Amino acid sequence: MRAFVGWRDWTEPTVRDRPIGLIAIAVASAAAGVAVLLAAIELFAGAAAYRDWMEPKLVGNDLVGKVQVYPEHYVLMGAILLLPALYLIGLAIGIARQRPWAGIMGFVAGGLMALYGLLALVIPGDAASSGERWHPAASLPWILLGLVVLWYFNRRSIKADLGMGDRTFG
Repeated sequence: MRAFVGWRDWTEPTVRDRPIGLIAIAVASAAAGVAVLLAAIELFAGAAAYRDWMEPKLVGNDLVGKVQVYPEHYVLMGAILLLPALYLIGLAIGIARQRPWAGIMGFVAGGLMALYGLLALVIPGDAASSGERWHPAASLPWILLGLVVLWYFNRRSIKADLGMGDRTFG
């Protein structure tokens, strides 16, 4: 544990006194948020393309087959996609404006990534492919990324940049 004590105060390169890692997280978060927002808009447009909302369309592929889809399905999935889109865009805005709640949002995002990795450990991507119980190849990247994000947003320099640091102790 003592080996990691020096990493707590590790300084990283800055751009105009802002940590470059924080800027990279803000840019990646904004890009991902816009991409998810565009996907939600595409789903809403798919619902708007229905002529008769009482009659389903048949959609599918070779793996799934034909499935009946009502426009409410598009609206529901688009509304669900709005949550992560607004979260990611809000995180980017909070980091850009140096708000303390952005640090909390980043910490929560790291925790959610790590929890998703734990969930991916036991739930297979393709349930029909095999009967294996554990899937470390699918979960390890998410767990590691979540832990790195948790560590990064818990650093003193990042907390200080976002206005979360204790001004007494630095």
